[in-house]
Amino acid sequence: MWLGRFGNFHLPYRLQISCSYIRTQLRSFCNKNRIRVLILLPVQCKMARAAIAWGVRDLAREANVSPDTIARLERGEPLKENTITAIRKALEAAGVEFIPQNGGGPGVRLASAHQE
Repeated sequence: MWLGRFGNFHLPYRLQISCSYIRTQLRSFCNKNRIRVLILLPVQCKMARAAIAWGVRDLAREANVSPDTIARLERGEPLKENTITAIRKALEAAGVEFIPQNGGGPGVRLASAHQE
């Protein structure tokens, strides 16, 4: 029985569970070994754009990607790691700080003018 989608390929249910298990184990490993994984969630991208009053086209221009790429990110579609890094760096250069999920959920805030 084919239940889920992965890119253009359908995965059987058992394989979906395996992928979920691997992701969980990877997160656990990264947390235990203090490896920082740069993740940009769709909601964080939207919140960051709202905080600095940028539209999709503004962010796309600054990150040197297409506006469709930003829209795909905000819909939760998978993107290449380099693309996500470019978008995240563009937002950070504009003064956005990303807050990891630490009990209160992931978020963003504007960086203070005086970094101590």
